[in-house]
Amino acid sequence: MLIVRAAVQADLEPVRSIADSYGNLASWPQRPDYLDHELATATLAVCEEAGEVIGFGAVLRRAGIAHLADLFVRRDRVGFGIGRAILARLLPPGADRVTFASPDPRALPLYVSFGMLPLAPLLYLKGDRAAATLLPDPDVTLTDANQPTLRRLDRDASGRDRPEDLDFLRAANARGLTARHGREIIGYGYCRLADDPEHGSPSAYLGPVGARSEADAVRTVTALLRWSAEHATQMTIPVFGPHPATAIMLASHFRVKDIDTYMASRDGLIDLASYCPSMELG
Repeated sequence: MLIVRAAVQADLEPVRSIADSYGNLASWPQRPDYLDHELATATLAVCEEAGEVIGFGAVLRRAGIAHLADLFVRRDRVGFGIGRAILARLLPPGADRVTFASPDPRALPLYVSFGMLPLAPLLYLKGDRAAATLLPDPDVTLTDANQPTLRRLDRDASGRDRPEDLDFLRAANARGLTARHGREIIGYGYCRLADDPEHGSPSAYLGPVGARSEADAVRTVTALLRWSAEHATQMTIPVFGPHPATAIMLASHFRVKDIDTYMASRDGLIDLASYCPSMELG
């Protein structure tokens, strides 16, 4: 018998084991990680069978938007309706819904049945310092910013007021930066550095990144990537297909590490041409 219930602290060990089996903890070598954050501030649910946790999901509900951040089932139990059972408990009625659907062909139909439609590809682009040097000079100055300023910029770009998520990023050693072109602030972004055992040096994970226009989005993204290359040997950033920086990064030898599908209950919740999400927080 399947039991879906709210997660508790003791569930994090099996939850983390499932997440790790999908490679989701590779960029989180230290705790607290995003799973701790989900337990503390989101709706984190687990599915158990015979006393064992065999799947979990998490929804970050921020300002009327429910972002399905996680839905994973233990590999030996995939295909038995566990994901559907978790979603039925997790997704709040009436709220706008968004998620990043994995390439698994079972994921997209499941999310469609819960009221979300596929709207755009989400590309996880990865590059090294050599690729960053090929990016155009954006003529932008990056400056460390305080949380109230970043909160305002993020609210305008993401459509959500989410101070708890931005505070978590800062606690996880992410740098929150504003981008200035001339005297004006044109955008913002977060860059989190984490040890990368594969390369023996820090890697940079960017997002969220937002700007006030498409032109400013290109300047902000390229400035953050060039800045990150001074602190890390590898950089990863999620970008929506329509984002104008996508083609520029691909032309600069950034490569596609993975592709998800952005899905939402309606179009227009996010400006896909001026915003890059956080991989974990949306």
